[in-house]
Amino acid sequence: LDYRPEVAEAMAQRVMNAKNALEQETKDAKMEHDAEMLVRDRKEPARMIARRIKKEKAEKQKKKNEMEDVAMEEENESSDTKASDMPSAEAAADDSNKEEEEDVDGRDLRE
Repeated sequence: LDYRPEVAEAMAQRVMNAKNALEQETKDAKMEHDAEMLVRDRKEPARMIARRIKKEKAEKQKKKNEMEDVAMEEENESSDTKASDMPSAEAAADDSNKEEEEDVDGRDLRE
C-alpha cells in the first residue's frame, strides 16, 4: 500500500466540500421551513408577502435615491461656490494651461 500526500489532500478537500454543501443545504432547508411556518402562522398568501416585500424594497430605494439627490445637491453647491471664488484672471490662466497640455491632434497629454 502506497501513501501519497496529494491523494490524502484531495480526499480531505472532497470531504470538506461535501461538509460545506451539506451545511448549506441544511441551512437552506431550515430557512424554507421557517418561511413556511411564518406563512402558516400569519395565514398570509404568498402573493401578499411578495407585494409587501416589493413595497418595502421600493420604499428603501426611494429613501436611497433621496439621500443620493441630497448628496449631489450639496456637491453641486460646493463646486459652484469654488467656481465663483476663483477670480477670472486665474480662470483664464487655468484655461490657457489646459490648451497647452493638448497635443496638435487634440489628444490630452496629461494622461
